[in-house]
Amino acid sequence: MKRIIDFPIHEPEPDQPPKIIPSGWYPAEIIDVDERESHYGNLYYAWSLHIESVHPRFRMNVITSTAPTAIWKLQDLVQAVTGIRPQGKISFWPEMLVSKKVMVEVTVEKYNGEERNGVRGFARA
Repeated sequence: MKRIIDFPIHEPEPDQPPKIIPSGWYPAEIIDVDERESHYGNLYYAWSLHIESVHPRFRMNVITSTAPTAIWKLQDLVQAVTGIRPQGKISFWPEMLVSKKVMVEVTVEKYNGEERNGVRGFARA
């Protein structure tokens, strides 16, 4: 039997990940890390996380610094992945954390008048 079907002229919008997610704890996978240097000469790491329970393409970026006043966040991340809190001088290879699972405490914060997600803490997955 012949039918007349009215197909859309334009392709439908692909399923897009959300811009922000609600505050709370989420399972995540570390998918990439990039070592960088700040304007002040401090080493920091830019981590890319896939937040697993939100959307297949939802990603968050997290910065951890090696500056003495901010290194606690890097310590928290390493401890959440390995179970050991790093102290003193150690040999650190950030890529060893890539593909590891971690729990991430996500926040919603205002930045330049817009809401965005931040990361308050990490815990073992």
